[in-house]
Amino acid sequence: MLVDYVRYYQASAVAPPSFAAPGAITVKAGATMRNMTTVNLKGTAMDGRVYLNCSTNALKASCSVSTADPLSKSTVNLRAKDTAAATVTLITTASGESNGSAGSSAGTPPGTYEITVNAYAETNASPANRPVPDVSVQIPVTVQ
Repeated sequence: MLVDYVRYYQASAVAPPSFAAPGAITVKAGATMRNMTTVNLKGTAMDGRVYLNCSTNALKASCSVSTADPLSKSTVNLRAKDTAAATVTLITTASGESNGSAGSSAGTPPGTYEITVNAYAETNASPANRPVPDVSVQIPVTVQ
């Protein structure tokens, strides 16, 4: 094999998508209405499909992210449009809800918490065994 030169190509860095500031969530423990907010994401076609997930530090609570994407409710396609929206829902536990044993459990205690929403673009260069979000946003939560 004869080689007279070798070229090395490296793709240029792609700016990660960004979040607009989301609205806060204020709920009573166990609420099933007014327990959500919308997060807006802005990016470029180079970001491609973006996976979203969330976590919360609220005790006895969880969160979920849902989009209108027909392929996956956990992704948005910035290749098709440079802005996208997702609904973030907080699921809390009401005080006195039965926990399946004799008696009732304490619900999500009143307090100030937050939900963290993470976005991972197709261009994310972090290792597959330890993915790092391209961008995150915190949503203030108050449980009454």
